[in-house]
Amino acid sequence: MKTLLINKKKFCDWYFDEDMIADMGDRLISELINEGRTEIDLQECLDFTGYIPTNIVINKKDIDKESKKDCEIQEPSDHYNLKLVRK
Repeated sequence: MKTLLINKKKFCDWYFDEDMIADMGDRLISELINEGRTEIDLQECLDFTGYIPTNIVINKKDIDKESKKDCEIQEPSDHYNLKLVRK
């Protein structure tokens, strides 16, 4: 499985500005209710997403055409190892 390097700052700018934050909020609330606490790191946020924009990928040449739709990678965790890096 290929590894995609994800620009950490671009990911944060995109992720925390999209509707995704509502999904993460629901997950946090559910964990708090069921377990009384939650621990989620930035990598889990990345792994939880159903798609990522291609402009946050550093090594774009490693993106397979079949996983790319328009300017997005669908279900990235199913096709790639995702690694957040500072650029």
